[in-house]
Amino acid sequence: EDLKTAKPVYVFVMDVTGDFAVKSESRCQIEYNVPRVDSKYYYRNSTFQFPSDGTVLLTIPHLHSGGNWATVTRKATGERVCFGGALYGNGTEAGNEKGFVVGIEQCTTPFDVKVAIL
Repeated sequence: EDLKTAKPVYVFVMDVTGDFAVKSESRCQIEYNVPRVDSKYYYRNSTFQFPSDGTVLLTIPHLHSGGNWATVTRKATGERVCFGGALYGNGTEAGNEKGFVVGIEQCTTPFDVKVAIL
């Protein structure tokens, strides 16, 4: 009986090195060199358009060493719906290597999306 009310689940990968706004092919890059900047932080943005209305149940940001945080923000309103701060290791054992990203905060609060640029 639960199958009658079940809804499909889709997985989306939103990569900051690509531009997903209404394109049949993404331009994600396997490697990306962060340019030298005169400010404390380098910011990189990209846009993503969902193909249908729905609810995002879980957002898991991804960073490499040197990254501080990743956010998902609604373009139309500026509302931040996800903030994932990097967790850096401070030891020598596996999974806690000093100076490396060993974790990142996940966003578990669902948010609704419409067929539009987030």
